[in-house]
Amino acid sequence: QAQIQEAITLAREALRAARANFDQQTQQLQRDVGKAMMGADQLVEQSRSKTQAALNQSVAQSDAAIQHLNDERKEVYLRAEAELSRARSQFVKHITDRQEALKQQLCS
Repeated sequence: QAQIQEAITLAREALRAARANFDQQTQQLQRDVGKAMMGADQLVEQSRSKTQAALNQSVAQSDAAIQHLNDERKEVYLRAEAELSRARSQFVKHITDRQEALKQQLCS
């Protein structure tokens, strides 16, 4: 009878120890999982941040390229407008000179 009681007591102590060990391992796993999740969150945030920075840089470069093209377009338009104005002036002068020459021919 005493041996049975001692075996039961030893078995209970072994179960308690196993349970305590299981609880400790579970807590450690929970801490490890928490750390891993925090690490994963940090990696995701870093990746998102880098992606956002690259996107912002790309948008800025695109905006700069668009502005450059708009500036070139304005410059070409202004040059064409100046050239057209010069051509008109030359044409008007040519017509005026031609009219004067014809008047002189008619008068003489």
